[in-house]
Amino acid sequence: MCEGTKGEVLSSSVRKVHEEFDKAVGDFRQVPYDIFDVKETDFIKDFHEFRLTIRDLDRRLGSILAAAFRDQDTLHGRAKLLDAFEGLLERPVLQAELVRKQQAMIGQYKQDVEELEAMQAGFAANVDRVDACEPDAPIFYNLPPVAGALFWARSLRMRLRDPMPKILACNECGPHCVRCLLHLQAVCSGSGYGRVVAQFFVPASTRDTAP
Repeated sequence: MCEGTKGEVLSSSVRKVHEEFDKAVGDFRQVPYDIFDVKETDFIKDFHEFRLTIRDLDRRLGSILAAAFRDQDTLHGRAKLLDAFEGLLERPVLQAELVRKQQAMIGQYKQDVEELEAMQAGFAANVDRVDACEPDAPIFYNLPPVAGALFWARSLRMRLRDPMPKILACNECGPHCVRCLLHLQAVCSGSGYGRVVAQFFVPASTRDTAP
């Protein structure tokens, strides 16, 4: 379930939480009285104990999520981690933990956007090398110029777009997050995939005015 250097230990902790949850549910189901009997006073005590157990398991899951998040050093790895916890992130304790981690993911995402913008500028400066199939052209060796350029641009766009739903997984989306969204839109539509397509399919005399 969890990856990284501590993945096995954290996954074991998650499995233990799951086992304890199953046990708590099983014990509550097997109470020796009719839970619909309004005169039964033991129900209140047993239900209170069950809720305390669930809250404790929620807190432990929150700690596991925080430890696994720290163990992942890439945005892709952290997005996959949130996928692994899908279905549990709406729990209040986990949601609170996710809100605290969102700012770190936004900062990492912003760094990715800036890095890929620099890569994009470098690609644009080397279009002639791509056209001439030179060895140092910034595309895969086994792809022709046009297909290589399109594949490169598509990979760039996917790298930017794929993590965004995970960053927005928590309920709060602050101004910094909104700015990142607008920046993403500008990178992808204004000077990303469409720009690379234009460099190969639009006549040179009209490239500056191509959408």
